[in-house]
Amino acid sequence: MESDSPLGRDTGYSDKYAPGLLHPIARAEAREASGISREQPFSGVDIWNAWELTWLGPGGKPEVATAEIRVPCDTPNLIESKSL
Repeated sequence: MESDSPLGRDTGYSDKYAPGLLHPIARAEAREASGISREQPFSGVDIWNAWELTWLGPGGKPEVATAEIRVPCDTPNLIESKSL
């Protein structure tokens, strides 16, 4: 685990968009440890389900929905769940 990783640490919540809080995790290290070279012997996606997606809509009206976020497995990084 990287020393600047938010994993296992308490984090604060920003009240505005803060892309600098996103923490990428490189896929390469785990794949190399598993003997997977540059060319992947598989295909697929990471699927993140957001069961309680909320925001303030026009006029400050609360809105609610669910979301499914798909990230192709051939991206160089995945996102640590707290960052997502």
